Amino acid sequence: CYCCKACEQKGESFFKKGPVPKPVIQNSLASPSLVAETIRLKFEQKVPAYRQEKYWQQLQLDISRDNIVNWHIRVSEDYLTPLIERLKQEFLHQDVGYADETPYRVLESEKATNYFWAFSNFEHSEKPFVIFHYAQTRSREIPRAFLADFKGYLHCDGYSSYDSILPVRCYAHVRRKFYEALPQTTACETIHPAEYVLNQLKKCFKLEQDWKPLSPKERLVQRKAELKPRMDALYRYMGEISAVPKSKLDKAIQYFMKYRKDLERVFEDGRLELTNNQS
Repeated sequence: CYCCKACEQKGESFFKKGPVPKPVIQNSLASPSLVAETIRLKFEQKVPAYRQEKYWQQLQLDISRDNIVNWHIRVSEDYLTPLIERLKQEFLHQDVGYADETPYRVLESEKATNYFWAFSNFEHSEKPFVIFHYAQTRSREIPRAFLADFKGYLHCDGYSSYDSILPVRCYAHVRRKFYEALPQTTACETIHPAEYVLNQLKKCFKLEQDWKPLSPKERLVQRKAELKPRMDALYRYMGEISAVPKSKLDKAIQYFMKYRKDLERVFEDGRLELTNNQS
């Protein structure tokens, strides 16, 4: 605030007040930078609210753990929730998406294991982003509800919840199945079928790595010319394998054959990837 001494001598007195920025939280003295710092300390540096309380008091700031927790709740409700919803709408209009889920332990949850889903757009997009979606279960209804209006290609694993969209299954998951099927010891000189498949997949991954600098259109041409014949030959080879029913090798072959259509979607669009490793 400002006042004029010359005006005061004339018996006139008034104050000029500068514009005050809108507070990030109504009826609170917390600044945007202060709230952001408490969030960074908690979620990036893993400093809980009770330890932050001591830290801020050392800086002569009387900030309690209740202040910090309430700020985080209000900011989440007023700013982050609308932002996430806006990103979700952006994601649903993408041509290419990625999804995966992972178990997560939440201390005060009724469930022993909770889950986070990661939904992301194309990593080379002008505006790449990732949405983390929390749920207490791995119910197939969780991704189905989130992806209800999604019409593009979705990189994913073999989880059946993704069957209703255009799933692009992951060759890295295929590779893992055959890796698990490798025998611990090799008693014969002939190459084991799982090892043969792994060697062929390794060559395919190497080709993809070489084509990485190419444009999606050029990469698609190379895939159809070089990768497609290799994959067709690999499927013919697996059709000739006599695996023990329900063995790891049999399960790996069945997995590969079951998702052939979804795996071969990489021959429809050069932007698609062989793996869901981005997730």
